[in-house]
This record gives sequence, C-alpha cells and structure tokens, in this order.
Amino acid sequence: MSLQAELFSSLTSLTTNQAGPLAGSSRHFYSSGDVVSWNIKPSHVESLPCHCSTTSVVAEELPAILAEDSPLSYPFSPPENAEQPVESFQEELLLFETEYIDSLAAEIQECSHVKDLTAGKEIHSLITICGLDADRYLGNLLVLMYGSCGAIEEAEAVYQKIPQPNIYSGNIMINAYVNNNELEKARNFFDGMLDRNGASWNAIISALAKNGCGKDALKYYRGMLAEGFQPNVITCVSAIDACADAAALSEGMMLHSAVIAYGFYDMIVGTALINMYGQCGNLESARDIFRRFPYHDAFSWTAMISACVNNGCNEEALVMFHHMPKQGLKPTRSTYLSILNACGNLMDLSKGYEVHAQMLLTDFITDIKVENALVNLYGRCQSLQDSTRVFRRMLQRNFVTWTTMIAAHSLNNLYEEALELFYEMQENWVNPNNYSITIVFDVCANMRALEEGRRVHKYGVCAGILFDFIASIALINMYGKCRSLEDARAVFRSSEEHGVLVWNAMLAAYAMNGEDTRAWVLLEEMQSKRVKPNKATYNIIDNLEPRQFL
Repeated sequence: MSLQAELFSSLTSLTTNQAGPLAGSSRHFYSSGDVVSWNIKPSHVESLPCHCSTTSVVAEELPAILAEDSPLSYPFSPPENAEQPVESFQEELLLFETEYIDSLAAEIQECSHVKDLTAGKEIHSLITICGLDADRYLGNLLVLMYGSCGAIEEAEAVYQKIPQPNIYSGNIMINAYVNNNELEKARNFFDGMLDRNGASWNAIISALAKNGCGKDALKYYRGMLAEGFQPNVITCVSAIDACADAAALSEGMMLHSAVIAYGFYDMIVGTALINMYGQCGNLESARDIFRRFPYHDAFSWTAMISACVNNGCNEEALVMFHHMPKQGLKPTRSTYLSILNACGNLMDLSKGYEVHAQMLLTDFITDIKVENALVNLYGRCQSLQDSTRVFRRMLQRNFVTWTTMIAAHSLNNLYEEALELFYEMQENWVNPNNYSITIVFDVCANMRALEEGRRVHKYGVCAGILFDFIASIALINMYGKCRSLEDARAVFRSSEEHGVLVWNAMLAAYAMNGEDTRAWVLLEEMQSKRVKPNKATYNIIDNLEPRQFL
C-alpha cells in the first residue's frame, strides 16, 4: 500500500469508533465541514500536507478510500459537471489545512491532559508524515505534551526542530523541565533565553521557591525588577514563598508592603504571608494577618496551624485543628502532616491516636508522606509496636520512611535493630542520604561498634555520599567514642573548613579520651586559623586539665 493510502487509512481509523489510541475522542481529524477537491492537477498535489509525487498514486488508492460507506467519502466529492476555479481551490485548501492542524492540536492537547504518551507519539508520527514539523504551533504543543508525559528528551528534540521558536516555546520548555524535576536544566535554559516575558520569570522564580532554593529565587526576583518587569500576584506569592524558604524576614516584610501597594492583597497572598512569617519565627505577625481576614479557607487555617507548630505552640495548633470542622472546613493533607508533627512534639500518644483514627476516613491514609509522619509520631511517642505496624503495612517506602524507622529505633535505644534496618534498607535498593547515614553513625557511636562504624563509613564513601558538616561531626564523634582518634583526626582534616562545630567535635574527641595536651594544641591551631570559638568550645575547655599542670 502506498504512503498516501496508509496515511488516509490511519485517518479513517482515527475518526471512527473502532478501538485505537484516540477512540472516543470528542475531536476528530475531519468533520462534515471539511471540503477539498480531488480533481487536482499534479502541481497542486505536491502542495498538500502529505507527500505524494504523482496523481497516479492518488487515483490508484481513491476507490478504496472514497467508497460509499467510507466516512471520508462525502466531504471530498465535487458537484457534478462543476469546474473549480484555482482561487476557490486555494481557499478551500487553506481551510482544509487550517482545520486539519486544529484537529491535530486538539488531539495533542487531549494527550497532554490524560498523559497518554503512546497516542501522543502516534500523532507526532502523523505530523511528521504530513510534513508539518515546521509548524511552530504544533511544535509548541508537542513539547507541552512530552513534558506532561515525563518524556523530557523527546520534548528537547522537538524544541530543537521548531523553526524560530518564540517566547511561548521557551516558556513551555522551561515548564517541561520544571515539571520533570530538571531544575538545573530549567535554570540554564532560562539564562540562555534572549527574549523573556513575565511568564518566563514567574516560571523560574516559582520553580526555585518550590524546590528549596529560596535564596536563588529571590536573586531572580531582583533580576526581574532590575530588567523593568512588573510583578503580578503569581510573582509575589512565589517571592514570598522564597522568603519563607530562605528565612529572609526583612525581604518578606518588604514584599508584604509591596503586595498592599500593588493591590494584590487577597486570600492566596495572605496565606503565603502567614506561612512566611511562621517560617521566619514571627508568629505574632502571622496571627495578626490571620485575624484580619474576614473569611478563611482550609489553606489559610493550615498555614496558621503550621506556623504554630513551627514556633513551638503545639497546643494552640491542636485547638485550631479541632475548630476547623466547626467552620465547615475539611483538613488537607498538609493539615494532617502539621498536626501529626504537633502530637509528636508533645509526645501525646492519645491525641496521635485520635488524629490517626480521623484520617482512616480519608484518602490521605495511604499517602506516603502521611504514613511517614505516622511512623515518626509513634517512634517519638516510644510506641515502636505502632510504628512498626504502620511501616510494615506500607505499600511503598522511600528513603524518608526507612530513615524515620531507623531513627525511631535509635531513639528508643534499640541500636542493633536500627543497624539491621539500615542493611535491610540497602537490600531493598533504597539508597541512604546524608541524614540517614548520620543517624547510623550515632547508632554505632552508642554501641561503641568501631568495625560497624568503619563499614558504614566506607559504604558512604563508595556510594558517593558527600558528607556535610553534620555527618562529619557524627563521624568524628563516633570514632572518638570508639577510641579511634587517628580515624577521627583523618575525618577532621578532610572537613575542618566546615567551621567551629567540626573543631568542637575534634576537641571533644580528645577530651573524652583524656588527650588534654592534644586538645590544647588543637586550640592553639584553632586560634592561629582565626576560627572563632563559641559557647560549646568554652564548655569543652572548662573540662580540660589546666595547661600549666600538663
């Protein structure tokens, strides 16, 4: 069968009710309004979207395609004994191509919406066969579709082929990177854009703020203002979220004044401000904003509850939580996460049971973040039986789950069980991070298990874990408690640039092993390198033998 016949056979199957990737779609490639004449001279055949070189190919396959029962027959039949002027044909051809592209666009958008990558690829192939790769509109939609379906490499490939991509093409590509957690690629792409608009800036600022890069988000926000772009409400909310992440209270207060001046002060902005003040330790300002709003939704209540928990007002958070139903509001997943944290902070097992029972009636009970919070709650309340029950019933577990479970056993002095969980974690192909391996170093320190500690240390190095200063401190402490000062010193020398806390850990290791002379020598070195001591440093010095007696 020729290429032309294959193409229109595909179109026929896509427009009928037969099973296929687009079956049941509300938009079809052809409608009764599509009109085109098949009485075409060879020169006009070449101008069709599909690639056919001669009229003989068309004539050969037309009978099968335009049979009486074919859904494609009636739109294409010209009136009897009618000659179609060239101008009329060109207009109808343009109409056909426009409606054809619109139909393809509708199908691509449907694939984006339902994340149907297979159907999306089939439509992409059809676009290629028809020579429409150069259509920027379809190209933009294909990038959007591939980004929505998680196929970022395909999205990049399509973007590279778009002739003269416009600002909207760039914005779609940024969002594709962001939606697929390719934050560094999104940033590099944005930095390389020659033409940007407000949506471009909003996309990168929002992405950075949501992914824990608050300081960088604020840097881009300042850059946006410097280039003369006027922020909108989306920009301001993202910038406020960035202040919350970076604990930048002064800049957050300036943004508070700015949103009032811009006239953006609504419930969404107010909720972001409550969250920002709560994260920055200014609970009274958060309360003031909450009280001033005439009405509230579940998100503003959750922000206020979270602010209370973050600032140690756990009882107040519980009171607010119990008042939500009286206001006709249902707790969100974030509400439950905050209130479970409050119960854990209070070590109130009975209230934890109440919240857990309430969640059994919701869809959140199988959410992995909620399950992790329950494991943490029961562990902190020293109810390891409940913690283990939740853990073993989980359908999915991530490194947070395993780390929380290891920490729960360590907190309850079950160090051997904690180590067993660490090895079980690896058997389940879950890789630890800095935080989880730090807990295991503490476990080995408490067990005085030097060989286990060395094994875990070696594993972390081989796994490519870059130890931060907290992990380095835990490692020095572990070697110090296991009386392996040379190992402790080796770790110290590789991480001394981390600051006074690492120096304190090495001083403490010497002190706990009776090496006061070496501790004093280290203090001299600390002074020569202009490392400023803190209160903990002086506490260690107070427990050393006075130097004149050594």
